Amino acid sequence: MRPRIRTVRPMTRPRSAKLSLLVPALASCLLAGCSGPSRDEDPLLMLRDHAAPPVARVRALEQAWSEAEGGERDRAPTRAVLKDLVWDGNTPEQVRLPALQTLLDDTSPEGQADSRRMAILMLPTERDRTATALLSAAAARHGWTDATAALVRSYARPLEGIPDADRPEREALRRLHPGRDLAEIVYGVFVDPQTDPGPGDLRLDERARLDAWELLSRLHETRGRREELLRAALPEDAGADARRLRSVLLATFDQFGVLPSRAAETRWAASLAEQGSPAAQRWWREAGEAAGRLGPGQREGLELRHVEPVRWADEHRPQWLDASAAELESQLRGRLEGREHVRRTAENAPTRKDATEKLGDWIDELVWGDLLSILVLDEAVRSEAVVRSVAEYARLDRADRATEYGGLIEVAPEGDGFRAVLFQPRTRDRGNDYRFVASDDMIRYSDRALAHFHMHVQRDNNRRIAGPSPGDLAYTAWSGRNCIVFTSVREGQMNVDYYQPNGAVIDLGLIGG
Repeated sequence: MRPRIRTVRPMTRPRSAKLSLLVPALASCLLAGCSGPSRDEDPLLMLRDHAAPPVARVRALEQAWSEAEGGERDRAPTRAVLKDLVWDGNTPEQVRLPALQTLLDDTSPEGQADSRRMAILMLPTERDRTATALLSAAAARHGWTDATAALVRSYARPLEGIPDADRPEREALRRLHPGRDLAEIVYGVFVDPQTDPGPGDLRLDERARLDAWELLSRLHETRGRREELLRAALPEDAGADARRLRSVLLATFDQFGVLPSRAAETRWAASLAEQGSPAAQRWWREAGEAAGRLGPGQREGLELRHVEPVRWADEHRPQWLDASAAELESQLRGRLEGREHVRRTAENAPTRKDATEKLGDWIDELVWGDLLSILVLDEAVRSEAVVRSVAEYARLDRADRATEYGGLIEVAPEGDGFRAVLFQPRTRDRGNDYRFVASDDMIRYSDRALAHFHMHVQRDNNRRIAGPSPGDLAYTAWSGRNCIVFTSVREGQMNVDYYQPNGAVIDLGLIGG
């Protein structure tokens, strides 16, 4: 599976990303000892030349901008060339960052207005940490309060190795809104993103609202502060979308004791809460009644992905709902002992815990709802119907060299068994035989599913990739779903691995054969 968000690429610069980070020193370092274009040449031609050395292009940039400021050339066309470089992902960092700094330092009224618009457009999707710091600093320095939503959207993307307290977006928000609590600033974007929806069905305003909620959930992992903000009265001028989403979040919390955190999980909650079919309403009622029987320890860390396992267990394994986390762990250990397990070894640098897939190594990071979900899914993947279906899907997948196959595991319509439902990737989502893309149709259909699954069955022996890849782990972190990967390890047998949003991977052993 592949996440629908891109991974932020590592930065080779110092870890700190303070607002004081500027690039004149970088430019000076690049320019030292270098000769630039002659006065007989147009420096913009050199600047556009992707084959030219970066140091020569930066010298041309400096010359062109000096001429624009001195009135020797038009400022607007010069800015346009620099903006093209900034937006071009193929521009070397050594050229792109000085170009961006030059644009942001333009003190002309028209230049400032253009830079403000550019910053608002760039921040939500900018991946370079230094560029983000420059944009954040400019927003704070010039008082661009209308960049608040863009800063929040940028801040909502977690960056490995950078604590939230050190993020440049945080400092910019503090300076733009002095004396205000950060949670209130972020929640203000949730209530009113002040963002144009954009063309077609982009819904940039909705993205800003959901990103604000995701950031707030990360800054306040415990539910108290978020619940307090949600239950407070909305401003009279709050829009219908804000009122609808607030109602969804409160309904999900009141029904299940779950307060969604991720943007994708919030969309999932909205889909569940707003379905009007008799089956959906019956599920909502039954799941809520089952969740209402849980004790405080069982509710701790409960997420939306736990609700369907709780509902199924209430009907079919009520003793599990009476069990503590320790008792569920004991049952799970008893199931896993004696099974053959196959560990993934494909990555040279394993992601977490030395790529362990053992229950004991993850137990401190599993809540009661996780243990229940694993038990229910272990029942599901070993049911005759699922084993039979997965074997057939593996045969189809192996014959299709353009993609991996996947789908979802759910309770069968009869209610007393399980089934695996296949969603073959669409043509546009077929890239290679080592990637599965979950379609929008699959995600919408899976509201009441137990888990998403995909397959590693390119050959009979796929032991090296038995388990989720880093991209698969990114998908579960983005989606908030329980996930399963089936990997063929020998003819007729597949290894089953469960994985979840916090990166935990539990090998459930082999099926088939």
